[in-house]
Amino acid sequence: MYNAVLCYICCVCVCRMLAYQQPQVPLRTKFLYSNYMYVLAGFVAEQMSGKPWERLVRDLLFEPLGMRDSGFVGEVSNFSQFPSAFVYIDGKLDNVDQNLLK
Repeated sequence: MYNAVLCYICCVCVCRMLAYQQPQVPLRTKFLYSNYMYVLAGFVAEQMSGKPWERLVRDLLFEPLGMRDSGFVGEVSNFSQFPSAFVYIDGKLDNVDQNLLK
């Protein structure tokens, strides 16, 4: 179940932690994907709008595009419509237990 207070605390901790991260390459020299930066971008959007990230995504993306079956993992109770997740373990492809997503 989604917990807004816990989510806020986690976002604040991640944002504070970013101040201590060493860059892997000089700024603006190479694209590097970073989950941390997406967390930061979402947190900034929440703070600027006063709305939770999930509400922003629904209002500005899902609803205008008619994406009625889209959502967030933390809000899902039935994973039967999700595609199966897979992982490589010791070089062999293995199915991930859906219960681990709950």
